[in-house]
Amino acid sequence: MKTTNTNHFSKEYPLTIDFETGTFPPAGWTIHTLGAGGSSWEQVDQNHTPEGLYGAVHNYSSG
Repeated sequence: MKTTNTNHFSKEYPLTIDFETGTFPPAGWTIHTLGAGGSSWEQVDQNHTPEGLYGAVHNYSSG
């Protein structure tokens, strides 16, 4: 599983992005599912930042 982001090339690190747009994955991002495990990235409404409502998680599954 890998997630790539083609829209955000930054010279400032760390690179940060939120998932507040309601569209998942965000524009310019692609989710690639590798293998047959069935696990994937998903948007969740549990966030641990003061101003955010959404986050992204990946639940690992070996099969």
